[in-house]
Parts: sequence; structure tokens; C-alpha cells
Amino acid sequence: MADYYRQISDLAAGRGYVYQTSAELAAGPLEQAIKRIEAAGSNATMETMAALLGGVERPEVKGPTVMLSGFVATVEALEDVQERHENKSEGEMKDWRVHRERAVRYLMEAIAERDGSDGDKSYQPALIRTLVPTRVGRWNGCAMAGR
Repeated sequence: MADYYRQISDLAAGRGYVYQTSAELAAGPLEQAIKRIEAAGSNATMETMAALLGGVERPEVKGPTVMLSGFVATVEALEDVQERHENKSEGEMKDWRVHRERAVRYLMEAIAERDGSDGDKSYQPALIRTLVPTRVGRWNGCAMAGR
């Protein structure tokens, strides 16, 4: 189910849309739903329809939620990250931490600007676990890069 959801989400992104479930689309502006229907076209496959019109429910990720402000500490506590940085000095770890904290601060500021909140959203650490082994360390040039 999670793999199929990821495929559908990627298909929506390939068409220039962020994946939304049908309930999210129904709660949003009617114009947005009409644009998605028009984008799908009359010859759309079932997968395209699911991607643009929310035909797949988001997979449930079990586990506790943590505030975005605790993101860096959560990532730093992961065993994979600890092993990767075990030979770094305290100064190198401080540099590593500063870059990530800055990226999280910028993200929180963008969220706050978008929806008028304080930007400190909750997330599930299980989602971070899926990113660390495959992507951290390959995001060259990004503030979240594994240096």
C-alpha cells in the first residue's frame, strides 16, 4: 500500500500537482478540483485519475509525533547518524547541527508565513527514518546534507 501511494504521489508530482486525498480535494476550492479533472483528460488511466483526484488514502504511519522544532535532535539521535559521526570533533558536530537547525528554522518560517501559525508542525519520526539511510549524505549543496 505504501509503495502504491508513493507511485501515485510521484505521478501527481510529475503532472505538477501535490497529491491530495479525495477528502482534502473536497474540502478545498472547487476551482482546484476542476483544474485537476481537466488535467487528467478524457483518456486518463486509472493511475492518473487516482493521482490527480485523490484515489488512494495516505498510509498510516504508526508511532509518536514530535514537533518540527525537535527535528534535528531526533535525527541526531538515530543510530545511523551517530555511527556516521562518531569520529567527528565537538566543533565539527556543532557545524553539522548549525546547518540543520538553520534549515529547520527556514522551513518553520516558510510554514508560518504560509498559514499564519508559529510554523512548528508535528511529524512522525518514522518518516525521518525512511529518509536518513537513503538521502542524508547525498543532498550535496543542501543545508540538510550529511557532511
